[in-house]
Amino acid sequence: MSKLVSISALLLMLGAGALQAQGVGVQINGTQSFVLNESNAIYFHNDSLTIDGVSFSLDEVTVITLSTNVGIDVTEAGSLVLAPNPVREAVTISGIGSEPQTVVFYSTAGIKLLERKAADGTVIDISHLPEGVYVVRCGDAVAKIVKQL
Repeated sequence: MSKLVSISALLLMLGAGALQAQGVGVQINGTQSFVLNESNAIYFHNDSLTIDGVSFSLDEVTVITLSTNVGIDVTEAGSLVLAPNPVREAVTISGIGSEPQTVVFYSTAGIKLLERKAADGTVIDISHLPEGVYVVRCGDAVAKIVKQL
């Protein structure tokens, strides 16, 4: 019964039963590891789990470990600039151009917390987010920001 509960919880986390993401690590039974990117996925079908084209019978799967930000360098990528950093209330976005683009704020656990359209000079209020470190993505550019109270 606990396997069913664990798989159900994973399905809830994955939404419609499939996950496509960049920088998500998946380990099956502590031995076989995969890194998901935009071209592969993890999904459940009948009594099997398929990751990047490799299928596992659910009877064989005892532990599924997910990790985030695998292979993503959050120190400096692209030209995305967030100021001030650290921030208390609002952050100004620059380095992404004058055309609006999607800017997404993630927790360090990889959970999407905030998504906005922004262009250079756009100010985004993050006062509602708790104190901590966040990963911000705009296109291929990734940066980190520290939120202080």
